[in-house]
Amino acid sequence: MDGIITHTLMDIYFRATYTNITPEHHFVRYDELTLPFERVLTRFREKREGSLLLVGDLSVNPPLVPLLKELSGYCAPEYFDHHTNTREHQAELEQSGITFYLDSGRCTSEIVAEQLLPPTFYMDQEYVRHLADLAHRSDFPLEKQQTVQGRKLEKVISFANAHRDVLMLSSLVQVIRQGIIFDGTEKLFFRAEEVVREYDQKEGEALRTLHNSHEVLDIEGYKVLFASASPLLDGKRVLHYLREEFAGEADLYVALYSSPQRNHLMIRSAGNPLEVGHLGQWLGGGGRGEGAGFAWPNAITPDNYLKEREMIIQRIGDYFRAKA
Repeated sequence: MDGIITHTLMDIYFRATYTNITPEHHFVRYDELTLPFERVLTRFREKREGSLLLVGDLSVNPPLVPLLKELSGYCAPEYFDHHTNTREHQAELEQSGITFYLDSGRCTSEIVAEQLLPPTFYMDQEYVRHLADLAHRSDFPLEKQQTVQGRKLEKVISFANAHRDVLMLSSLVQVIRQGIIFDGTEKLFFRAEEVVREYDQKEGEALRTLHNSHEVLDIEGYKVLFASASPLLDGKRVLHYLREEFAGEADLYVALYSSPQRNHLMIRSAGNPLEVGHLGQWLGGGGRGEGAGFAWPNAITPDNYLKEREMIIQRIGDYFRAKA
């Protein structure tokens, strides 16, 4: 949710600033983290110049650092984020000319709204606040319960991500920007209501698979719960479901997503001091607060789930032994 609304707010800003240019949107997946940046770099190299580049709601993992440095040679990127390990690369990348707007206590949409769409620049502050609030409710579900509209929008985004439907994501950004995604009631405009119904039909089976696949294993004295997750299910809700459903059973909850998704998620138990963000970095990813994620090189299927899980267990065990 936060990523799509961040895209939308950036689109509003771009169109208000550059009335004769249509902005391009690149939807980044952590399991294909560098590809969109490599495509943009290729175009900049061919043109020998860049343009306005805004990046939001994306953890700066190590593979991004050299690409961002090279990009800064063609333009002056602006980076909006709330992931804690982005700050670890901030000083190095600022030397290359990248401007950062970071706040781990807010969602990225709120940061973008404040920095790019202040009242002195953009008039419709009520709509901007509404969008940022939906993103905040999605990112911080324990603080505010999501609205009916917001939950439906989350389902549409999850459905599009599960099917790698970039066209649907692009369409979502535009109908949200134009203010026609919501019809004034609890329904959504566009074919979103159809997508919500299809999501609801599939969600029950996906949750049963998640629940029934869970298994708690001991890794170097830590209890780690693993479960198989469908790409249909939103990551934040999966993690909170596992932690609430199996409260007290594990120190760490890990959701291994099935193919085609290769980005996997984990969350520590409530109140646990485990540095899950550092574990995410050890596995090649990163994290924020209680949660983290990492991309795995091999797609996980029902046939190879146990084999791939065993390799992930080995890597997690290596981390715990190194920290001991």
